[in-house]
Amino acid sequence: MENTQPTQMQVSTKYALIGSLLLIIAGMALYMMGVMNNTVSNVINLVVMSIAIVLGLRTYRDETLGGSLTFGQGFGTGMLISLIMGVLMAIWTYVFMAFVAPDFIEKILDMSRESMIDRGMDDDTIEQAMKQTAAFMTPAMMSVFAVVGTLLFGLVISLISAAIIQKKPDPELQYEEEILDSTDSESV
Repeated sequence: MENTQPTQMQVSTKYALIGSLLLIIAGMALYMMGVMNNTVSNVINLVVMSIAIVLGLRTYRDETLGGSLTFGQGFGTGMLISLIMGVLMAIWTYVFMAFVAPDFIEKILDMSRESMIDRGMDDDTIEQAMKQTAAFMTPAMMSVFAVVGTLLFGLVISLISAAIIQKKPDPELQYEEEILDSTDSESV
C-alpha cells in the first residue's frame, strides 16, 4: 500500500504558496487603490500569515501525523512555512519594486519627506535623513527586509500556534498500534 500522506515539506510549501499568493493579491490591491499605509499592510500580513501557519499545522497534524503534534513539530513546521513565504515574498518584492512599480520607492520617500516636514524638522535634518533612508530603499534591500520581517512575524505566530495546536497522541490508540505492530512482526 502506497503512503499518500503529505510530508512536512509538501504541507509547508502548499500553505506558504497559498499565503504568499494572498499577500501578493492584497498588496497589489492596496497599491492600485493608492493605500500606502504601513499599518494596514502589517495587519494584512499578520492575518494571512496566521491563517497559513494555523492551517498548515492542522493539516500536518491531522493528515501526516495521525492527529498528534508536538510543540517542536508545530514550531518547526510553522517556521518552515514562514521561511518559504519569506523567500517567495522577497522575490516578489524585488520584482514589484524593480519592474512592476519602480515609482513605489519614490512614493515612500516622498511620504517620509512630508512626514518630516509636518513634524517641523529643519531642511538640513530632512536632507540627511532622506539620504540615509534612500540608501535602504532599494529593491534588493527591501527584499532582505521582506525575508527578515516574514521570519520575525513567523517566529511569533509559530510559537503561539504550535502551543495551541499541539496535541499529544492518544495513549490508548498508541498502545493498540504497538500491539498491531508487534503481531505483524511476529507473523513475518
